[in-house]
Amino acid sequence: MQDDDFQFHLDRHPDDWAYRLVYADWLEAQGDPFCEKQRWMVLNKRRPYDNGFWNWWSVDGHEFSLGKQFDLLRRGRLSKWRPRQYREYLTRQTAEQDLHEALLASGEISGGAGRDETT
Repeated sequence: MQDDDFQFHLDRHPDDWAYRLVYADWLEAQGDPFCEKQRWMVLNKRRPYDNGFWNWWSVDGHEFSLGKQFDLLRRGRLSKWRPRQYREYLTRQTAEQDLHEALLASGEISGGAGRDETT
């Protein structure tokens, strides 16, 4: 398996928690600090939603996927058409990169700064 294989699956099935754990194990074996973010997402059952743009707000379920971490998100474009708790991302990977940085900033995970998942 390669990282692209995991990303391809998660783009189509972002709520596949078991697969995220397998991915976290694979990342850990590669020495990649993003393994902590994947485990945090599974433990907290948090994932980005695809509503035309990737975001942390489920329009269908009316569920805001993040709590205090939202205030630390920096990358997503704030939407002028949505509630304040809404940032738009072109890709799931970018949304998750932003979460990774927010989790580091909040001290909820201790991994390194990580790699750029958008490449």
